[in-house]
Amino acid sequence: MRHCRHHRAFSLFEVLVCIVLLGIISVVCGYILLDLSKNLALQQKINDQHYRIALLKLENIMQTALAESISVDNKPLDSVFSQGQLYFISFDRQKIFGGGDKTFTQAQIQNGILMPAVSLSIDSHSDSTLSFKTLYGWHQNQKLYLISNTPSALSLEERFFAPNPKDIYTITHINTNTLTLDHTPEHTPRIALPLDSQPHKIEFKDRILWLDDTPIALNVSSFSITPHIFTLGENTQSFLEFTLCYPFHQTSLCESGGIWLESIVDWL
Repeated sequence: MRHCRHHRAFSLFEVLVCIVLLGIISVVCGYILLDLSKNLALQQKINDQHYRIALLKLENIMQTALAESISVDNKPLDSVFSQGQLYFISFDRQKIFGGGDKTFTQAQIQNGILMPAVSLSIDSHSDSTLSFKTLYGWHQNQKLYLISNTPSALSLEERFFAPNPKDIYTITHINTNTLTLDHTPEHTPRIALPLDSQPHKIEFKDRILWLDDTPIALNVSSFSITPHIFTLGENTQSFLEFTLCYPFHQTSLCESGGIWLESIVDWL
């Protein structure tokens, strides 16, 4: 007599249980993969130095700003800047500090220290002519700023924000040891400092951050420069706080930084 073998098959209930379990596993794995992708995207954003570099560019160039020249709508920066155009005049740092290059023409080395690429100390002056013991590094039409022992009595608008700022001079003629300026200094100057040829401009509009008409950060949610004034005894110091935010999913990530605005007189 032949024995029949019975092969046990999956019941409908067991098939349904398997489908449910597989569904649960797929949902859990989906959430895990989604979370991993978000974390990966976040990490990529954090590692993306695009916005950090943009802030560093602003900090670097504003380190050499003539503090009194920083303006918004031709007025001193005394409140938060978050939209529009901000202007400032900057010293030519490479010429003042030598630029780290000992090969420029007539490089001056004293005690192993690289001296400025231009002569700074004024020996005397007569009307609009400045005299130097040794003159080098200056050129015609170059802009400069003069430091004297007497503070200027002019308003900030006259000194920096007017169409022809009174504290900014242009060299009209160069002789052996003299510079002739486009107008006469109000007080006796003792130091001449070279300036960048044009004022710098920071602009934030249409989610783009611009520096001197060049975009340095795109898709920016918000940008601000906040001035802070600190008084320590008789000394007053200004700090500019930078904040740049950019979108990430349903929220924003922000980069922050800042600079102390120091008087060029303190540098020297």
